[in-house]
Amino acid sequence: MKNVRTTLTIALALCVLCCVLTATAETFDRGDYYPRLALVVGVEDTEEEQTVTCLDLSGNLWQFYADSQAWSVGDLVNLLMQNNGGQVEDDEIVEVYFEKHFSFTDAVRWMDDIYAGE
Repeated sequence: MKNVRTTLTIALALCVLCCVLTATAETFDRGDYYPRLALVVGVEDTEEEQTVTCLDLSGNLWQFYADSQAWSVGDLVNLLMQNNGGQVEDDEIVEVYFEKHFSFTDAVRWMDDIYAGE
């Protein structure tokens, strides 16, 4: 009896999980979102938040606001961008993920290497 109850519980949990994942996949159009790697080049602190400025590999500057004081110059971030269908500059940052921290010297060297490959 215990094995039947365990099997039914697992089967029910898998069904619920499949329904949730299917619903999420249908409502999330991956074509509208894309990742963008960027380096934090400026941080402005206020009492309430930080204004963080990032430079991506194409030379575009992006800004986002953070509640915590956790960001610093030299942080490598992955920006999840929403494609608004127009120019890249019209796209919006949806999420920001920390990737790595560089020292200032390493960050400059990393950016020089990226732009030297053009």
